[in-house]
Amino acid sequence: EGPEKTLTLCFKPRRVSGHSLRLVPQEAWTEILKHAKCTILSRADSTPPMLATTTNSKEKVIASKGVTAYLLSESSLFVTDNSVVLKTCGRTTPLMALEPILDLAVPSWRTKAPEHYLKYATLMRLGYMRPDEQLEPHTSWTQEVQHMDKYFKGEAVVLGSEATSMQHVYVANYLPKDEIIDTLSTQVALTNLDTTESMRRFGKHAVDRTSKDDSPLAYMWTDLHGDEKRNPANNAKLDECFFEPIGYSANGVFGRNFTTVHITPQPGC
Repeated sequence: EGPEKTLTLCFKPRRVSGHSLRLVPQEAWTEILKHAKCTILSRADSTPPMLATTTNSKEKVIASKGVTAYLLSESSLFVTDNSVVLKTCGRTTPLMALEPILDLAVPSWRTKAPEHYLKYATLMRLGYMRPDEQLEPHTSWTQEVQHMDKYFKGEAVVLGSEATSMQHVYVANYLPKDEIIDTLSTQVALTNLDTTESMRRFGKHAVDRTSKDDSPLAYMWTDLHGDEKRNPANNAKLDECFFEPIGYSANGVFGRNFTTVHITPQPGC
């Protein structure tokens, strides 16, 4: 099952327990991810997860100014001071991790309205290739929306057509109408590629893989981001993994930005 489910939660910084979600021990995320049916393989930090006090609009703000990327058995988890992006594929259940994440980030959330502690929450995914194999609460878009509505008050929409591809989007927005955020996300999904070439390049024990195939993201990084000295992407931390027997995942983090690549080259994915 290639299409990924992406759950994003952005909290109000002052409502986050312990000042920063990046300070949460990896063991705690491991326990949370059990609910989503995936495990942590490795991690990369754009900067050390250490708190620093800065002044912003005449107020003291405690932050780490970075992002931690966890490479998972099923895609990736990205954590900043006040946000979580959980991206999983296959038969995973990220919505089952929603409540544990809320418990971790804002222990008192059950007694508060979402607008008290949350900036926004989103759930996005493409159409499933094998919906009959999904587990609850991901057996249908209706069920997924109903699950999100248990916690938030949002809007759901399906874009595109079944003949090509459909993007399912749920958004619960609690930002003030006049607030502008600098969050930008771009996602590209490619299907129906030449499986002969992809199976050759992304098998863990491919015998004819070239040197550039050993670290695809690192090899292409300069082409993607340029080599300008002032570009923060020059100091990126990259984490790449080939799976057994086939498949590839990679995370790249720099500053508060992240890039992720997930490849399931088998026919039918």
